Amino acid sequence: MREWQLPQTSAYLRLDRDELLVLDWHLSGHYLCNVGRGPDLGEIIHTWGDFLLKVWEGVAWYTENHAGRPYNLPMDESQAKYFFHWLPTTFVWGTGKDCGFSLKFKLYRFLTGQGEEDANDNQDDAQSSPKNETVTDA
Repeated sequence: MREWQLPQTSAYLRLDRDELLVLDWHLSGHYLCNVGRGPDLGEIIHTWGDFLLKVWEGVAWYTENHAGRPYNLPMDESQAKYFFHWLPTTFVWGTGKDCGFSLKFKLYRFLTGQGEEDANDNQDDAQSSPKNETVTDA
């Protein structure tokens, strides 16, 4: 008798161009500065080469056709844990947006199973929520 299972859906993060470029910066440059203190270059390329191609597929998709719409970058839990641990909490390219924080917030939500909420949405909700007020009878 065959057992039936639901097909596994691929997990992904919805990232904008600046967030994708933070991943590229880390994998292409920053990470390589730490060679000798971690895995060798061959291991880095073997482990992260295909992932970096996916990052650049997203950068190209975003740049060529879909400015303003997020790219769905496939990511598994081990990759998300790695980036959550090693990426800076704040990172700004000069555009004014803290794409390091928004990326790290998305990674946190991904790892805790809280779904797709943008860090900016969360800040907007906090600003618009009513203050705690004590009501007294006059």
